Parts: sequence; structure tokens; C-alpha cells
Amino acid sequence: MALVVILTSCTNQISVDLPPVVEDSIGKSKEKAENISDNLSLPDLLTAIVEDKGNTPGLTTEWSRSNSRAVFTYYSVLATFSEGFSVGDFNINSGALKITFETSTSSTKVNLQSFEASTVVPLEVEESTGRSVAAILAFGGVCEGKFYITENDDGTFSHRSASVDDIGINLGASVTVNGQTVSTTGPWQGGVDTAWYEENPQLPSYTISNPDQLAGLSKLVNSGIDFDNITIYLGEDIDLSNLAWTPIGSLANDEIGPRDEVLVFGSDDEDYNGFKGVFDGQGHVVSNLYIKANKTLWFTPVNSFKGLFGILEPGSAVQNLTLTNVSIPKSNGFVGSIAGYVPSSSGEQAAVALKNITVNGDIEIYALFNVGGLVGRSESGSSINFENCSIAGSDGSYIESFSTSSIAFAGGIIGAEYSSSDSTLSNVSISGTDVIGYYRAVGGIAGHINYATVSGCSVRDSVLKIKGDSPSSPEEAWSIGVIAGTIGSDGQTAEAVEEAGVILTINGPAVAENVTLSFPFENSEGSWKPFCNGYVGTYRGDSIDGVDPSKSIEGLPSDSSGITLLFKGD
Repeated sequence: MALVVILTSCTNQISVDLPPVVEDSIGKSKEKAENISDNLSLPDLLTAIVEDKGNTPGLTTEWSRSNSRAVFTYYSVLATFSEGFSVGDFNINSGALKITFETSTSSTKVNLQSFEASTVVPLEVEESTGRSVAAILAFGGVCEGKFYITENDDGTFSHRSASVDDIGINLGASVTVNGQTVSTTGPWQGGVDTAWYEENPQLPSYTISNPDQLAGLSKLVNSGIDFDNITIYLGEDIDLSNLAWTPIGSLANDEIGPRDEVLVFGSDDEDYNGFKGVFDGQGHVVSNLYIKANKTLWFTPVNSFKGLFGILEPGSAVQNLTLTNVSIPKSNGFVGSIAGYVPSSSGEQAAVALKNITVNGDIEIYALFNVGGLVGRSESGSSINFENCSIAGSDGSYIESFSTSSIAFAGGIIGAEYSSSDSTLSNVSISGTDVIGYYRAVGGIAGHINYATVSGCSVRDSVLKIKGDSPSSPEEAWSIGVIAGTIGSDGQTAEAVEEAGVILTINGPAVAENVTLSFPFENSEGSWKPFCNGYVGTYRGDSIDGVDPSKSIEGLPSDSSGITLLFKGD
């Protein structure tokens, strides 16, 4: 109805018709698109399509081979909807969606890796009010290597999925209603986005702002793109939602066998796909990092190299970053929240630099050997520099090695620093986090140090503990210290130790407050002896008799008032 305004004067009346109020159709379309995006469960939709066996009400699926090339084969499924199909809070009464999958092999039985989905016939989506709107969907993601399709002899296809939980949807998924497009929101579903790099691979820097893009960095590095001389900026805080994370950096050769111990303890550069660039968090937070546990094998590359980064190559850097809540519950070796491993380098290479890094919240890092709060191990031939880095765990946080071998190594900052050139640890600290080993080599700062300078370090409110009930020799139980469990190199003669000179230089304050060194044996005569004021355990290699490790330490603190020794039975 038109609105009429009456104007009056002394002599006459004038009627003026104003235009009717028009509904904001653009705003309403966006509102509907947002409603669908918030309430349409894309994981459930994809699950229903992939697992359909011909008996899902309102859904018909038809699989086909799309095209193929040398390595990859593409398969697709056309999903047609009719009245009666429900997903999330909506019914889809008509329309069609096509999903194209990329596979890892060209054999008849293929492993689906990633997918892209788009609407080919607009979907009639019925809202709870009974009204229907035409919607267009576009999304993609990963399959976590758990979906399979088999091409039958008659040209048809059979398919199955191993687990619904292995479907990951990109956060960049979108819903369009009447020309208005909105992106889906919510926690990370495990999606991967590499478009930010692939659309322009020649840039000197990139900014990534969501979990899909961070996972894309992992995929790119693990495929062999090392980002040498390239800076990756973090543009937003990122929540990894405790989904299984694939570390950035991995083995380059999938043919390496599980018993290849040469690889485990150092190898050539070409054995690894590591990150060589600069990762600048710009003060942002990556939260809820979780790395899925798998079967642990004894000192093998299988299930090793775990952290936000699996492998940081010499010359790389990670800086200005906070990790909140880290869970790496059970792995083999080379494990740390920031990086698992820094491999040997060929020729002159710059040190790996970790600067302005904080790890806080709930911290659970548990692995067989070479376990650190920030880095698992740096190999000989490399060096690593820490500056302004801290571990600040909440109640119950721990870093633990469960190896019964003499190479266990567990450290609050780094498990084992094995550089053949000087590494540095400047202004580093650990608090509220226990560091635990089974037999030996437990340190508040480092489980083991080969050559390093420590300038300003603190260990507060933490227990450094050896758990093994029956150490094979007393020397192994000595290797526990506020700064380092052991120093030096394995198997050295007493003469070599004398020639090595200073192994550890301590500059500036070394603070120990409310630190307990916990031993698994009783304090009886001959069971232990004083060791470097509680700051360093012993020289690496327990077969060396009569060697005083303090001769290899410069600047050893004399004040150990903040350290308590706790023996079995106390």
C-alpha cells in the first residue's frame, strides 16, 4: 500500500503519493547464503556421495574416469539429488554436483588424494521454513589417503572409504544464492590450499592466513619445493583444531627402508625435502597442533621427523611465532614442537635461526629418542641459533624420551645439539614443563650439547627426571642437568676429550628456580657423584674414566641453590 502524506494550508489540501518500501533483495540473498553456509554440512554431504551404494534416499551417483596422464588419473562422480535427501539442517530437493578426484597412481586400484567439487545444476535447498532457494556450491579438500576406487572389467567402478574422519574440506568452500557468495566458516576440516603459491610461483614472499594454506605449504615442501630465499608470512592466527597435522618437510625418498640407520643419524641433503626459507609468524599464534601417533619402530626413519616443521634445512629461519597447545603423543625420533630435525649440510651453510618463539599451554611431546621442546636434533655439519625462545607449559606438561638406549636425549629446548660448529642459545627458558628420559641425557635446556654457547637461560618450576629403574651403569644415571644432560661426542678417548677444549660456554645468568633432578636409585655411597653443580650431567660416552666434564665448560655457575636432588626412597 502506498503511503499518503496530507499537506494542509489555509486554502487547500494536497495529496502526495510516496514510493513503496522495496525489500533489500541483495541483503536477503546474502543472508540466505550465510544461513546455508552455516548449516549445510559439507563433510556429511561428501561422505554420503562417496559412500553411496545405490540406496541413499534422494541421491543417485555415477562414477567415471575423467582423464589421465603419466602419473595421475582423474575420476569423477556425478551426484544427482531428488526429493528426500537431507544433509545438515537442510533438504536438497533437486540439482546435481560433480566431484573430481585426483589420484596418486594410474593402476586399476587407486588411492584418492584430493578433490574439487562444483555444482553443475543449481541445488534447490529447502529451509526449515519450507521455502526453497537455488544454491551453488564450490569446495575441495583432501582424502588423507584413505579413499579407494576400483575400475571393474566391464568399465564400471566400485568404491569404498576407510574412515569418514579422513575427509577434509577446505575452509575456502563457498555457497552462492542469487548471485551472493559467502565462504563457509568453522573449525579446520583438514583441507589443503596450494593456489596461493601455484598462481604466482615467482614471488619473493607470500602471506598465508588460514589452516588450508598452511597445510598447502606442507604439501608444497614435501613435494620438493624448498622456498629457498622466500619468506612466508603468517597473516592471521591459525587453529589446527587438533586434526592430524602433516609436518612441513619430510623424507625425499619413499624407497628408504625402515632399517636404514644411516639416514636416521645423518645423511645427504638430497634425502630430505626440507624448508629452506623464512617463516615469519608476525606475532601470530598457531594453536592445537596435533601429530597422529603411529607404530614406533626402533631407530628408523619411519614415523620420525615430527613437529610443525618436520625438517628445517640449514639457512632457514622460523621467527615471531607462538604455538599454543602441542600434542605429539608417540613417535619414533627427531621430534620437537617447531621442528623435528636439522640435517647435515654440504659446504658452507648458514645456521638455522629460531627467534622470538613461544610454546605454551598444554604440551605433550613423547617420542623414542631425540626429543626437544622446540627442536628434536641438529645434526653434525649444521648449526642452530635460538634467540628469545621459551617453553611455558600448563600443569601436567612434559617432554619425554622413552628409549632405553644411551642415545635417548630429551631437552627442554633441543633434544640433541650435534653441530660441528658453534650453535647458540640466547635468552632461552623453560617453565612448568617436566623433561623426562628413561636412562640418561636429560637437560632443562638440551639433552645433549656438542658445541654451543648459552647466554642467559632459565629453568623454573620443572622436574628433570630419569625413569629407568635399573640403569646399566651408574654413569648413565648421572647424565641429567639444568642446562644439559651430556656434552661432547660419543666414544671419545680421554686424550680426545682433553684435546677438545671448551665444549659448552655459559655466558650471562643461568637461573634455576624450583628445579628437581629426580633419580631412580637411592642415594647410597658409590651410586652417584657430584656433577657440575647440577647444571651439566657428564661427558658423552660413559666408557671414559677419570674425565671431569667441568674442564670442558666455561662459565659454570657456582650457585645451585634452586636445584633439589631427589633420589628413590626420599
